[in-house]
Amino acid sequence: MNVILQVLVLILPTAAFLHSSQAFAPKYHHHHVGRMAPALSVESNVKFSDTAAMDFLSEAADAQTRLAGIEQGIANIKVEQVLGVSTASSFLGYLMLLLLDNGLAIPHMMSTLQHAVQAWGTQAWGSYEVCLSSNPVTTKAATSATVYTIGDVIAQKAENQNEMDVPRVARSLLAGGIAHGPLSHVWYNLSESFFLQVHLTAWWSLLPKIVVDQAIWGPFWNGCYILLLGLMNRESMNNMVGNVKTSTVPLFLDGLKLWPLAHCVTYGLVPVENRLLWVDLVEILWVVILATKASSLPSEEDQRKTTMG
Repeated sequence: MNVILQVLVLILPTAAFLHSSQAFAPKYHHHHVGRMAPALSVESNVKFSDTAAMDFLSEAADAQTRLAGIEQGIANIKVEQVLGVSTASSFLGYLMLLLLDNGLAIPHMMSTLQHAVQAWGTQAWGSYEVCLSSNPVTTKAATSATVYTIGDVIAQKAENQNEMDVPRVARSLLAGGIAHGPLSHVWYNLSESFFLQVHLTAWWSLLPKIVVDQAIWGPFWNGCYILLLGLMNRESMNNMVGNVKTSTVPLFLDGLKLWPLAHCVTYGLVPVENRLLWVDLVEILWVVILATKASSLPSEEDQRKTTMG
């Protein structure tokens, strides 16, 4: 029975559409012309008044014009359109039959998709863990380089730049890969070792860890980032030091709006070996702030123009 239904679903839409498109024109033409022919013959045999004859001829001409328009529209129907509509309707009907045969197996399809995504996520996480255990510094450097690239691109979009500053993106990538990844690896291991030595391992130890992080690591890394960008821009030492001094306090205050809450997870839930991965996820937002601030700092050329002006 299901096979018969499937065959009917595939055949009937096509047959019906072709029949209606091909048979309509001759039938319509024969019907209306047949009715109009006697009327035209009456004109030759019956004497009407001039006004009645003119009205009749006008109506006949209008009817013939409408009939010609309908015939032209039917003639313009393309075979490709007929086949396309019939094929689509057949496919939809066949799909409905399949769903009915399988008891509307949409929940099963969603479950299969969910298992596939979970399997892919598990495999990706396993691969990351293998790389992290065998090459921790390289893996963290690659992670930070990716994050700093994404963050700088977003920052430029937020600044409404007409064209992407590719050299600037490259500088941010290098700063993340060369400095942030390796230095963060050292910092989080050093911080964890220090707090273990002073026996601060209770759940509330995350509070002093956050304070130390924001007081030492945050300003240190922000300054390193500004210096690295200055070096890659071949700025003078005086200009780079001046930019670090100018940006330290504003970046510290901006960091207090983001990092204390994020570090409740960093130091309270995440193992030390995976802390940089979590931090880098949050770092995308921070890089947007950091890169925007760095781009607003005056360069030597800007200072020269100001002095000359």
